Amino acid sequence: MAQFGEETGATDGECQVVHIESYLILRSILISSIRVGIGDEMVVCVCNAIKEKDLRAAVQSGAEKPSTVYAQLGRKPKCGQCLAFAESIIKSEIATA
Repeated sequence: MAQFGEETGATDGECQVVHIESYLILRSILISSIRVGIGDEMVVCVCNAIKEKDLRAAVQSGAEKPSTVYAQLGRKPKCGQCLAFAESIIKSEIATA
């Protein structure tokens, strides 16, 4: 196995696949660990760095689904991994309003 910074002879395309796979693995680990965050400081969307408190504030301002929450925050969903989690928080916030 090549060491960091060592030439591997891999093509750019092969390197990109490895980087994408590594990114996806790290992102899934991050998402899993973030969901056990503390209170409203929990990060809901890693790609856009949206915290639960920001999401709840957007719902309190009238947003009722992820697309309107993200638009209100000036962002767009990227990978989509957070949408189900965001939807559950939105429903929870609407139910308690």
